[in-house]
Amino acid sequence: MVHSKFTLELEGEHALEVKAPKLADGELLTAEELADFLRVHRSTVYRLLRNGQLPAFRVGSDWRFSRDLIEEWVQSRIRPTPG
Repeated sequence: MVHSKFTLELEGEHALEVKAPKLADGELLTAEELADFLRVHRSTVYRLLRNGQLPAFRVGSDWRFSRDLIEEWVQSRIRPTPG
């Protein structure tokens, strides 16, 4: 499995070093899958949703995340990891 390594900066929080697997193009992620992808707790995903910081949409009462849009979101918030 291919992994990407980058540093994710969340507004008002410490930077997180993320090592996440690449997923299939066009894939939709659940909140749990997104938490695994970002290597954060699921509550962090819901907090970012509440703050309007994540691109997402609802299917009934469940949230879904476009992998492509999440990768764009991550790219807009990363800085290279030294070394």
